[in-house]
Amino acid sequence: MSAKFKLMCWFLLGACLARTSAQTTKPPITSPRLLLIGSYFSGNFDGKVERGYEVLRAFIVNYSHDTLRFWGTKCRPTEFFTLTSNDYMHLTDEECNNSEFEQMVIPPHRSLLIPIKMVVNTQPHEIIRLKVSMKFYKWFTSENFKDERKYHRPEILTDTITLNYNKDGNPFYRKSDWEELERKEKLNLPTTKLYLLMA
Repeated sequence: MSAKFKLMCWFLLGACLARTSAQTTKPPITSPRLLLIGSYFSGNFDGKVERGYEVLRAFIVNYSHDTLRFWGTKCRPTEFFTLTSNDYMHLTDEECNNSEFEQMVIPPHRSLLIPIKMVVNTQPHEIIRLKVSMKFYKWFTSENFKDERKYHRPEILTDTITLNYNKDGNPFYRKSDWEELERKEKLNLPTTKLYLLMA
């Protein structure tokens, strides 16, 4: 009887420890991941015409041990990105319509910053929540990506960002926005500009 009782106690103790371990283990972070961390205003002057841009700081994060290779371009966001329709701003390719599609590389445990430029049509005076989606095409050999991408299904990466503007149209941050920025900064990894692990 005593041996059976001890055996049952050891069994229950093992089951409790296994359950506690399973609850404290965090699920693995999937790679790649899109993180929107802040934005900034940029203005272009062409003669007497002023053109304003809101630029999102988008990071593609590679949490894996492998080099991440995918199709991209230096400055044609509309080919890969979409965002929530709104009355104030939209994505633009106007500065580089002829930019080539190319293989982009992110080393293991690094991130790549991709500025996403939006033309400001009308100055906002309210809070705007944008959902940004990216068509992520893993690298495949091709002489003409634009024609051949229809044969390859992209992975869709998404993230959201809140842009706050006061009644004068000036941006501001609330406490919850700073907390969100801090949380995402912790999820981000050093960028590829630090150094490359391989050619």
